Amino acid sequence: MTTRRRDKEETRDLLLEAAFEMLLEQGLDVGWGIRVADVTSRVGLTTGAAYQIWNGSRSRDGLGGQDRFHRDLARYTFDRLLGDGRSLEAMVQLTTAGARHIAEPSQYALYIAVCSAVSSIPELGEVGRAGYERLTAAYTEAIGKNLTQFGLEIVPPHTLDDLIVAAVALYDGLCLRQLVDPGSVRADLAPPAGVPDDAQGPWHIAAVGVLALIRGMTRPVDTAS
Repeated sequence: MTTRRRDKEETRDLLLEAAFEMLLEQGLDVGWGIRVADVTSRVGLTTGAAYQIWNGSRSRDGLGGQDRFHRDLARYTFDRLLGDGRSLEAMVQLTTAGARHIAEPSQYALYIAVCSAVSSIPELGEVGRAGYERLTAAYTEAIGKNLTQFGLEIVPPHTLDDLIVAAVALYDGLCLRQLVDPGSVRADLAPPAGVPDDAQGPWHIAAVGVLALIRGMTRPVDTAS
């Protein structure tokens, strides 16, 4: 590994660790609003250091630098909390915390408009499908990793794809509901029944729904067979 690459990876880890600390300090409710500039300021670096990592010209995923940063932060946080022995419920609470930040009405309206145009406007349809593919791939990775790490398997005839489609459809419905009745999409629900202490605190309605899907479509892996 070259010195330049090692320095870049060390800087990335430094920034993600600082962002992780900020996430825990601010709480999951607001922590996902952390900006790259906030993190570089905390560790005494310029934003240029982060730009080279998350805004580089080599990236072809169609995401902006801030989105790439949050994607990496979500993965980093997942691994850190998993290493700390967190429960499945805590991981669901964490991985759906970003739902709090799809609350901008204009973003909801744009998302619904693009989805509605899939069948009638080919260009928008391509954009919508590409977005769905990215979302589905990311969620499949997160949920699949959750199930494996916590010794769960999908109950036939369900599949992991069924679980992901149901979870994404839940988000779709919440987007529409947010436009119709914003107060009904709540981020401060009481913990669902049976969650351990490390998952206590406010739950987003999306997290409650995803946990219900996982509980209903999975079972512990039978290690005896």
